[in-house]
Order: sequence, then C-alpha cells, then structure tokens
Amino acid sequence: MSSEIYVCQVGTCRRNGSEAVLLEIEELVTDENCKVEGSGCLGLCNRAPNAVVLKEGRREEKAFTRLNSLEKTIEVVKHATGKVPILSDPEVQSRLKGVRALRARENAMSLYRWNGALKATQDQINSHSGGNNNRTLQNAINAYRSIFTMAGFNEELMENNNNNHRVHINMPSKIEKYSQWKLQKITVISKHTAIFHFVSNDRKRGTPHPRGGGRGPPTPKTWHTTMLAEVGFNEEGPLPWIERDYTPISSAKEWEQGKCDILIKIYNDGAATSWLHKHTIMNQSNDEATPPPPSVWFSQPVQTLSVPGLVHSESNTFFPASVLLVLAGTGVVALPQILHHRDPIRKLGISSPRRNQLHVPINVILSCRKDDILMLPEIITLCQESSNQSSNNNNNTGANTNNNNNNRRRKQEKGIKHCTLLLTEKNKEIEKYPFTPSEDISSKKSEEDNMINILNNLPNGQVLESRLEQQIVTESLSRMPQPCRIVVSGPSGFNAAARGMLIAAGVSHDNITILEA
Repeated sequence: MSSEIYVCQVGTCRRNGSEAVLLEIEELVTDENCKVEGSGCLGLCNRAPNAVVLKEGRREEKAFTRLNSLEKTIEVVKHATGKVPILSDPEVQSRLKGVRALRARENAMSLYRWNGALKATQDQINSHSGGNNNRTLQNAINAYRSIFTMAGFNEELMENNNNNHRVHINMPSKIEKYSQWKLQKITVISKHTAIFHFVSNDRKRGTPHPRGGGRGPPTPKTWHTTMLAEVGFNEEGPLPWIERDYTPISSAKEWEQGKCDILIKIYNDGAATSWLHKHTIMNQSNDEATPPPPSVWFSQPVQTLSVPGLVHSESNTFFPASVLLVLAGTGVVALPQILHHRDPIRKLGISSPRRNQLHVPINVILSCRKDDILMLPEIITLCQESSNQSSNNNNNTGANTNNNNNNRRRKQEKGIKHCTLLLTEKNKEIEKYPFTPSEDISSKKSEEDNMINILNNLPNGQVLESRLEQQIVTESLSRMPQPCRIVVSGPSGFNAAARGMLIAAGVSHDNITILEA
C-alpha cells in the first residue's frame, strides 16, 4: 500500500526546524512505496512543526504536530509505512538534532528574528556531544556571539544571560535590519480591533521591492514585517523581546514614504498585542501631560508570497486564471496586499509585466464574528467596482465581435468579483474589551447593519450567518475559472478546516496556499 508524507516547509514550521524534520523523515523512510515531500502550510501553525500522512489513495489523512524530537518523527514514519525505523546510532541522532537546530537558526536569521536565532543556536550547542575544541561546536558559539551583536547588545549582556543574571535592560540604540517607527494615531474598528498608523523617517526601514545598485528588475511580492515587543526576558530566546510578524494593509509605496498601517486585533492573553496596546493606547488621551508612546521597532520588509503564483517560493511559473481568497478575522489583510499588484506604479512604486498584475477574477470568502467585522466598507467598494465594470461591459454588446474579443484581451479586472461574508457568533467569553468606540454604540451598530444590507443586496455579494461549511466552499469553487489559486488566511483552526474542505472538494494541495494570521 502506497503512502505519502508531506512536511510543512514555511512559516512557523520552518522557523522551528521543519527543513531538518524533512531530512530526518527522508533518512528514516526506506520503503519505496512511501513518498516524502515538503509542502506549503498545512494550517496547523500553532502546533509547529507538523506533517500529514496520506494513505489509501489519499482518502485517509492524519496530521502529526509538534514534531520537535526524533521520537515524534519516528511515529510519523511508523504510521506511513507500518514499520518502526531503527536508529540506534547515538552519533547519527546527535547529528540530526544538530541539523534541525542549524536549519531553524538559518531560517530565523533570514527573517531577522534575532531572538529566535539565538534560541536555535543555543539548542544546537546543547545538542552537540563533542568537546569545546570541536569545529562545529565552535562555529555555533561564534554564531551566537555574532547574532548577539546584530541584535545590538555586547558580550557582557551575553555572559549575564548565559549565567541567568537577568536584569532589566534598555532596548539597544541600533538593531541590524530594524528601524524605529512612531505611532501617529489609532483608528478603532471594533471593540477588539484597530488600525495602528505608524510613521518613520529612519532610512534603514528598507523596501519590499529593492532596486538599483546593479540589481535586476524587482520581483513583485506580498510582504510582512516583524515587530519587536519589549516584554522582557522570555522563553522564546535570551533577548528582552518577542518577535511577531504583521502584514500591513497599507501599500509598499507608502512604506517607502515612511507610512505603515497595520490592522491588529488585541488579545488579552496575547503577549505581543497586549504589550502593544498597553504602550500605545495612551496616544488616544487628550491629556498633554501624558507622555508620548515609545518607538516601535519594525524589521525591513520580508517576502510572504511570490506574485503572480501566490506561493511561498520565488517561482513565477504558475499563472492563475482566478484567485479564491478564504479569509477569517485579521487574515483579511491578505486582500489589500494582493489587490495592490493590480496597480504596481501607484501601490508598489515599481512597474511589472501585465501578466504579473493579477488581472484575473478574485473572489472572497470572509468569516468574521458579528462583533468584529473587518474591512466591510472597503469590501463593499471593491464589490461595487467589479459590479459596475460588468454592467459597463454588458452595455457594450452592440460592438462588433472582433472589438469585443479585443476588449476581453485588454480587460483589467477591478475589485472583487464575488464576496461571501460569513457572520459567526460573538465571543461570549470576553468580558473586557480593549477598545470602546467613541461614537454612540447604537448608532455604530445601525451603520454596520446598513452596510451588511448593502453588501447582501449587491449582485456579487452574499451575507450568511454561518461558519465555513463544505457546501459554501464547493459553491465558491464552482465559480472559479481554472487553474485557480486558493489562498487561505486565518487562525490555525480555521486554516486547517478550510484546507480539509478544499481537499474534500477535489482541490490539489499544490493549488492551496495557507498563511498564518
């Protein structure tokens, strides 16, 4: 019986050493009937690194999560092949553990996550069984020192950390690949969520699309930045901050101009968002005695997806005929970033070939809680743009056939072709909300209800009080010209459920891209 093992190679999994997990599984699998491959996100980001095993002609699927030890990797191989792999050589075991830590370090460094890189380097040092004079061990120790310097600290702090002398320290004055941003204002969207508007004149902020200096034409991409939350010493590494990725809803060109808007939902138990809320909400105060909020550190932009294929790799060989976005909560930030590529000059600050500009139908399924509906006015506008374009095209039916064919070839899709908004129940467990809208709550609710009715009455809009279900996914797929790229972005539970429904509807896992939100 044949079986397939897919190991996630992106996002949180990659940061936790999934590249080495794949290497481990490849070394452990000796059955020729078992296929082992890397994959895109599997929707289980909060339990990284992870893998899935497909058996019985792809009808049976089982997920394996938190593959953070060789013993757990062996369980994956045992389930896929029915055989227990034997790996008794301690030297091989030590080497595999070291490789896993090395891969995690390399990936963290490529994303400018210095705290995560130091944690992975420490794991590499701890897993090594050789003496102090061993070259591999010494290289890891040297890398540890180098990363500490990149993070803006000196060896004295490094020694204090290694000796567990954890005292309060100030943030460094300079961090490699990072720039400082000031909070300009906060736009409250709901009791849970707000848009944080940041500005910066720090030239080290970089650009999502580097150009000049002998470089070739910039590659269009969606992108994100890493924020440092100064929470003090923590288990994620030896530095006094944690690192979290955010996808701006503002454009790449605005970033280059020193502006950045980020849609953020504040979680009471979220270490980074709670810190951000505590240190920036004072900006809403009218009290002149209130000190301004501190600067926030953001990394230089990092690629999320390659365009037009909308995959994590650099490959541009896939040109979709349509795109279906399956989004939930703050995963909606994927929408503006993707649509920016239809207007590369004004939104990206670069020119790009027309075939890379995603002038294909883009449909959206968006799931939001009733008390936290995000980007609703923008979505209505985008649906209206597409609806008006369709009406104009229908009014031109009197033109001759050749002209119609030419128009179709030159057509530039606008807005959202179709949007299904799913409204789910409020979170009844929340008693204290981070934001209270300044406007009268009843008035705000009436305005929101009106917008929901507007969307539902549009010919390309639909509002359902429902969670994501198989029938909704199947109906949405039936509207999509092929080949279709499906991008899923939301909380881990939503991503995993959406992926399962897409696979059940016959979509190849190769056509699905999943993003953390």
